[in-house]
Amino acid sequence: MLKSPIQTAYKYLVINSIDRTNGTAASFTLQLPYGIMFSYAELINFRIPNTFYNITTYNNQIGVQVSPSPETVYALTPGCYNLDELFSALVNLVPQFQSITYDDIVGQTTITASTSITIDFTVGGYLNRVLGFPDGYFSTGTSFVSTNPPFLAYYQMYIEINMLSSNFMTSNVNYRSPTFIIDNNVNKNDMIVFSQNSQYNQTIILQENQSMMHELSIRLIDNFGHVLQQSPEWEMTLKLF
Repeated sequence: MLKSPIQTAYKYLVINSIDRTNGTAASFTLQLPYGIMFSYAELINFRIPNTFYNITTYNNQIGVQVSPSPETVYALTPGCYNLDELFSALVNLVPQFQSITYDDIVGQTTITASTSITIDFTVGGYLNRVLGFPDGYFSTGTSFVSTNPPFLAYYQMYIEINMLSSNFMTSNVNYRSPTFIIDNNVNKNDMIVFSQNSQYNQTIILQENQSMMHELSIRLIDNFGHVLQQSPEWEMTLKLF
């Protein structure tokens, strides 16, 4: 007598951002090919190239004054920079900047100016943290040394799915409760990969598990609580049960 095939109590949902109904790769609606019902979703894997912007309109400004002229606020073009590219862009942007170097032995950034200037990091944003300078930094001279190493990468990327709740609480005042969190542990242009088998479990409950789900709204959020700028296409797999 033939036995009936064993049917698993879960399904796998593969989501590709390129299959979106509308929006961008970082914020879109996805129509599912058929309705599904489930109570829990587990993130199995997630892949995205690290080409999204790490310098945005929220961390790209610096004020520079050459007395007796008024202060000029300079803004870097948003983009995906490595450290050398960032230093070069700043030297090309600010006429008085002669060089910017990083000493990886003592962990400090040094800005050298061609004349006495005042650097003002209070003009808005967090470029000071990118370069390793403290909040509220305001100083006059020809050489400026940071207190900390530069920091150009986001530690995490947040995934927000409208139908799913959140088990996460973060210390980030800009974004408190993402659905899933992806660690950014690779260099520019490398592939960020999350795998449930090699990292940690992320299982979440459905907000309303009595409804048939036909579409999902998904957003990728950066450290400032904003939709990821210039996001590439990505994919992830969810286990639904």
